[in-house]
Amino acid sequence: MAAVASTTISEARTAFRLLNGIFCLYKPYGWERLRIIKEFRHKICEDLNQMRQIPRQEIVQIRRMDDSEKMSRIALQNEKVLSRFDDGRKHIEVVQGLSYQDHPLVTGARFEPKDLTVFPANKINTNVTGVHLFGINKGRRDAERIFHSRWLRTYLVSGKFGIATSTGFHTGRVVEKATYHTIHRAMFERLLASTQSAHQRLSYLATGVPLESERAYELASQGLVRPAEKSAPVIYSIKCVDFKLPDFTLEIKAINEDSGYIQKLVHELGLKLHSVATCTKLQITNVGPFGINDALLFKHWNVENVINNLNNSKQVLSNFNLEVRDMWVDKPFSFESEFDTDYTDTESTISDEKLN
Repeated sequence: MAAVASTTISEARTAFRLLNGIFCLYKPYGWERLRIIKEFRHKICEDLNQMRQIPRQEIVQIRRMDDSEKMSRIALQNEKVLSRFDDGRKHIEVVQGLSYQDHPLVTGARFEPKDLTVFPANKINTNVTGVHLFGINKGRRDAERIFHSRWLRTYLVSGKFGIATSTGFHTGRVVEKATYHTIHRAMFERLLASTQSAHQRLSYLATGVPLESERAYELASQGLVRPAEKSAPVIYSIKCVDFKLPDFTLEIKAINEDSGYIQKLVHELGLKLHSVATCTKLQITNVGPFGINDALLFKHWNVENVINNLNNSKQVLSNFNLEVRDMWVDKPFSFESEFDTDYTDTESTISDEKLN
């Protein structure tokens, strides 16, 4: 990936105008969707308010006052007397200074969280850490397209043989224990290869195209054969990258999956090996063309880094085809908005079926 030049901006108004597009964050463990959006908007607005703001308005006042009023008048900030004279009855002054009408203590903070609209571009699960994409302000359309594109996601899944929990994750209540000493790596990898093969065959069978046909070859040459919207998850790759009983680590590449499906898959793998297993960690390392090196850590959530990340994402997307083909029909996929919720309100919710 080509390096993107760093952008340094000191004026808040200019920086705010650049906050449009797709950006990539590293989601901490245990954070739900609304908390990520709330924390992000708070940190960005706090940073914007510390930058140079629009200069306060200068005003000119003409004052007519007697001796008593002259002693009790309220002076303007940085007041400068332009002229002073007496009309015979009262003292007259022409003064120039900064108006209190747009003083920060009167108007409050220039930028508030409600000024930023943030949209998730992929599903967000509480137990999952790693790469997540969001659209900000005018980036809503691209966020919708990415959500509908069903990009391939890569997981690093850590698990443990010998225990099963009520939730499929290590934080759940232990409901079953079993031995695991008969499991060895070669046995495990054969099972993973069989699982991968079954899913790849399923992805082609769903198209209704024979595997040996020319049409199947054409579909494969266009890239991944993606499942239709709201269809079953499809695993394109699953392999073991670490195996030290009772712990193991898998690399899984899948579409249409969520954390619940991955946890269920690990549990079923344990059962097929005549044992039980549960997840201990779920990390997303890639979402489409975006990798873990593109994601901003929580400590880097500030205006300058976000603007640089937006520029980087724009370059990545310019080299990546956002168009989607529905594998069920031989025509371009029709984008229909599922983002009916206004994320300006941090208390707003979205259907769990769509984004949770």
